[in-house]
Amino acid sequence: MTLTETARVSILQAILDGLGSPMIRLSKTNPAVTEAEAVITDFTEADFEGYAAKDLSAFAAASLNGADQGQTDSSVLTWTRTSTGTAQTLYWLYITWDPLGEGDELLACHKFAASGTLVNADEEVNKQISLYCDNLSL
Repeated sequence: MTLTETARVSILQAILDGLGSPMIRLSKTNPAVTEAEAVITDFTEADFEGYAAKDLSAFAAASLNGADQGQTDSSVLTWTRTSTGTAQTLYWLYITWDPLGEGDELLACHKFAASGTLVNADEEVNKQISLYCDNLSL
């Protein structure tokens, strides 16, 4: 069974509209797993001064791309350290959600090509994210 093109866009748009209260987070741990193998307990959320998880309000409306995938892209997301302190190295970006109201689950994750370390006030992490919804096999 194949998802229709409309369903691919609708599923992604439902997540963008807040289904399961998705949040984008940064991880200060670097688990030895692939993106496909990762589970929520692999990650320890960043906690540097000024850090806060972000919702999905920075994303454009979902649409069908040229590869027949539902797709949405964020504007550039910025996390800024507000004071100098203990160095914190960041390795992954991950998205959690709670679709059943039973606690956060891992929706998606991405390991940075290179880790980044924040120490001083006003240092930043800037990321632009694209989310895709491909076909599902039933």
